Amino acid sequence: MSEKIAIQGAKCPFLILPGIRGVRLYNPSRVMRQFGRRQILPFKGDTSRYVFDYNGCDKIPHAKDICQEWFGRVNLKESMAENRYEAGYVDEYKKWLQNDLRGTLDPMPRTGRQIEDVQVRLQIQAYHFQQEWDRREQEFQRREQEYLRREQEFQHREYESQRALAFAMQELADARSCLIRLDLNLDDQLNTLQGMSMSSKAVFAEPHVITSKFLIREEVEKARGGAGPSAF
Repeated sequence: MSEKIAIQGAKCPFLILPGIRGVRLYNPSRVMRQFGRRQILPFKGDTSRYVFDYNGCDKIPHAKDICQEWFGRVNLKESMAENRYEAGYVDEYKKWLQNDLRGTLDPMPRTGRQIEDVQVRLQIQAYHFQQEWDRREQEFQRREQEYLRREQEFQHREYESQRALAFAMQELADARSCLIRLDLNLDDQLNTLQGMSMSSKAVFAEPHVITSKFLIREEVEKARGGAGPSAF
């Protein structure tokens, strides 16, 4: 990029620009920040020779000298600043600019005034606005990803809770069914013992207790997964 920017002619510290009506000069060293470089003190030189109108002439005055200036032009060698909007300027430039423009805009009083480039200021504001926009966009995307991650975790926990609840309800139903069967079995045993004498009941008391314990253990193991019965 730097090798393609002409900064001055072969001998003149400015560029000579022939137009359709006349010749004018352009001094790129006065606007270095437009190229993303630090502003230095502008080059100085006699500009009177190359500022004129054609006034109907068929030939351009000093055409040979103008061509030699362009053939031997000097290109910009300084590298572009990392941030072109904050390239800055040398300390001497501000004082030079105030002296150069003193009295130009308002002859009275002849004092230095603060010069503001509105276009550059707007570009800088747009640059900072874009940076802030990008930062907020990244923050929004980060929070959105965090929200999606938490939403997935919540759905997973909800699913696990529903599974655990369903399992617990099934175990409760199995236990209720087991107790109902045990209750019916005990009713049958009591009905069997009601018609017997006290001596006979005493004889069958202990076996009935052992049988009841065995049935209880068997029903519980069935409810818990169908495991085989075991003796006490």
